[in-house]
Amino acid sequence: MSGQPLSPRIAELRDRMAGGDAGALAAFWGRAAATGTPFVESIPGDETHRLVTFVFRAPGPLNNVAIFPGIERAYVVAPNQMTLIPATDVWYRTYRARADLRATYYISPNDPLRSSDEETAYIAERAKAWLTDPLNPKQFTFEPGWPAHSLIELSDAPAQTYLAKREGVPEATIECEDLRHDPFGEGRRIWTYLPRAARTSGSRCSTKRRRACRCAFIWMWASSKTSPGPAPAQRC
Repeated sequence: MSGQPLSPRIAELRDRMAGGDAGALAAFWGRAAATGTPFVESIPGDETHRLVTFVFRAPGPLNNVAIFPGIERAYVVAPNQMTLIPATDVWYRTYRARADLRATYYISPNDPLRSSDEETAYIAERAKAWLTDPLNPKQFTFEPGWPAHSLIELSDAPAQTYLAKREGVPEATIECEDLRHDPFGEGRRIWTYLPRAARTSGSRCSTKRRRACRCAFIWMWASSKTSPGPAPAQRC
């Protein structure tokens, strides 16, 4: 893809291969496995941005590979397509990104290459191709049944102190269960965050909190899929 910044690591690979270095490709992937991906490189004279390069090792011939939802113009396919280095299995995409970037993404091989506003079924179709970045150790599961999201956090990303354990603060729990009253019949799974005070066995507090979370979850899903008008009432 023309117009993207040039990553020094991609440039090095191209130069070594052009010079006839037979071990260049294996060395590239070995280094990628050791350091993890995406590659993050400094930009001379620019302290507020970094070069961020996503790479994907193709298991075989592919029509295309994309980053979803993308770093440049999220949910727009064209600026987030990757480029294949000829005579290799290396697909890559380099972005100039702010140094405080924090984002999640998927690798999408053989992407349908349609913008998300073209049809309501687009996301479901595209999701069939999504993959977790196999060389990025930072990942988490957001939706059951979908691949784990890959996570990128640059050096200046705001600290998330609320994620760390704090001395003297009782640890809460997160309970996972299937939703019985799914208004759309699609099957849902919910997680309920329960502070320690709400976990007393058999307590009304615990029961009421669970019920409130389930009702809120159903209402939010109904609101997002029912338009216009309020969400349908549901028993929890």
